[in-house]
Amino acid sequence: MQDNIRSIVPVGLSGLAPEPPAMGMPICEMVDPAALYVDPSYQRNVGDRGLSQIRRIIQNFDWAKFMPPICAYSVSEDRIVLKVLDGQHTAIAAASHPYITVIPVMIVEAEDTIAQAKAFIGQNTERLGVTHLQLHQAASGQLVHTPATAHARRQPSSRYRD
Repeated sequence: MQDNIRSIVPVGLSGLAPEPPAMGMPICEMVDPAALYVDPSYQRNVGDRGLSQIRRIIQNFDWAKFMPPICAYSVSEDRIVLKVLDGQHTAIAAASHPYITVIPVMIVEAEDTIAQAKAFIGQNTERLGVTHLQLHQAASGQLVHTPATAHARRQPSSRYRD
């Protein structure tokens, strides 16, 4: 039994003036990863490093490490498609895996390419990285709650996320 867990506690809002979110909450859907699309206007092509990452994800696929791709509905050639805003390597790995037929995706409101590109940028820049020491401590079961680890989030390379 683990007895050193801590609850999520809201931080103080002093000095902030939050407003209601401009868009609705995302929804989660199960989709065939091969039915997803990528917009090259803001998503890079998969290079050698990306292909290596995809192959590692396929070889070591683990639902416990899976981060659902972030997607948005879009119209392309007169039909509605789901475009991957973040998580293209994960989606490609899942589409390539012989035992994966559907994956969960988070679908957000991003009505046009500009909004989708802004969401992509936000997904890839507005996060706090984990230090090498924190990764080592987590791997060895030694991670303790400190101010430096209290709000840390993993980098994309440490999970199935672009």
